[in-house]
Amino acid sequence: HPLPRLSFWPDPLVLDYGTPIAKQAAEIVPYAVGVFVLLAATVVGLVARPMWGFLGAWVFAILAPSSSVVPLATQTMAEHRMYLPLAGVVVLVILLAYHAIVRLGWCSQWALIALVLVPAAALGWRTHQRNADYRSELKIWDETVKHRPQNDRAYLTRGSLFLVQGQIDAALRDYDQAIALNPRNAKAYIGRGNALGDKRRCDEAMRDFDEALRLNPYLADAYNGRGTCLLDEGQVDAAIREFSKAIALERNFVQAFYNRATAYDAKGAFDAAIEDYDQVIRLQPDFAKAYNGRGSAYDSMGQVEAAIRDYGRALALRPDFPEAYNNRCSALNIKGLFDEAIRDCDQALLLRPDYVEALTNRGNTLQSLGRYQAALQDYDRAIALNPAFAAAYHNRALAHARLSAYDKAWADVAMVRKLGGTPPARFIEELTRMSGRSE
Repeated sequence: HPLPRLSFWPDPLVLDYGTPIAKQAAEIVPYAVGVFVLLAATVVGLVARPMWGFLGAWVFAILAPSSSVVPLATQTMAEHRMYLPLAGVVVLVILLAYHAIVRLGWCSQWALIALVLVPAAALGWRTHQRNADYRSELKIWDETVKHRPQNDRAYLTRGSLFLVQGQIDAALRDYDQAIALNPRNAKAYIGRGNALGDKRRCDEAMRDFDEALRLNPYLADAYNGRGTCLLDEGQVDAAIREFSKAIALERNFVQAFYNRATAYDAKGAFDAAIEDYDQVIRLQPDFAKAYNGRGSAYDSMGQVEAAIRDYGRALALRPDFPEAYNNRCSALNIKGLFDEAIRDCDQALLLRPDYVEALTNRGNTLQSLGRYQAALQDYDRAIALNPAFAAAYHNRALAHARLSAYDKAWADVAMVRKLGGTPPARFIEELTRMSGRSE
């Protein structure tokens, strides 16, 4: 048991010891005897030597309000509860050392200064070291895993941090370890399912979400994870049903509302999407992606000014948001604000140089200004980055037609059809008339 040692030197310190519960008398009796002996000594001290007894009373009085014989299932051992009580132990050790110095005849001004400064310096140095651990969430959980390698909750928490940071393989390793240590940890299955979903391994992810729901059928996160996988696979209606189940279990589940909004958006149910985006914004007013999503829905409904306002709100919250710059570029182009549109696409490309959609949108704006050669350069770059992007071929065909490069325009039309797209009939008629030939 680490606490007797930690009473005198705070190393190693552990944020979370996990949930081990003593099950045998041998794990309890020796420590219980020690506690009762110290309690008895404190009582005797209060009667015979109140100064010494006070230090023992300090420890027990501070611990009493938060102590119980009933195990705390979420954290059965928590060293931080001892930090303030152990101030009494520190004082006791200093006083005993002082009395020893006096008895040995070593009492001098320098000895007394050392008696105070040495422990203070040593403990201050250790505090400085420990504070360094707290500067990073990942660092503190690395230390926890290091000192408590059987703590499944530590692996689960570190895995979640890895997942947020995009270190998917590291997250998967931690979730695997958490499940190996505790196969009934439903949250670990959800975490691993989310990580597998990020790697597009949706069949495996769905099995993990199903296992989490088998262990606990009331986990909104599991339904949300299932919905995310289904949406990634194009099963929009099934995804909406899963997100709705998550919301029914947790009425303020921001991410589920956001995910359902994107699913409604993908389905073309823009009114329903906007309603969900509204709910996300009510629950979390600083959710920049919700403003961007709502703006896109307004855009799709032809409410361009409302869309531009929402893109602006998204960018005010998150100035490094390339998708919002790109979307606003497209909307500003529709409104005829071409210079502003180009600035937005430039900013999107500054943040993400390989952003194919932003290159295409800038090309569209340049076309609107009659700068067809410059537009062609953007379309060429977009196609080089993504040869399967049909919209870039279609828009390049328009630019080629304006420059009377009809063979190139027809070649791009053929590529649009090859990629499964359908060029507008009106453009095909115009190109046929202008080029003097048909496809």
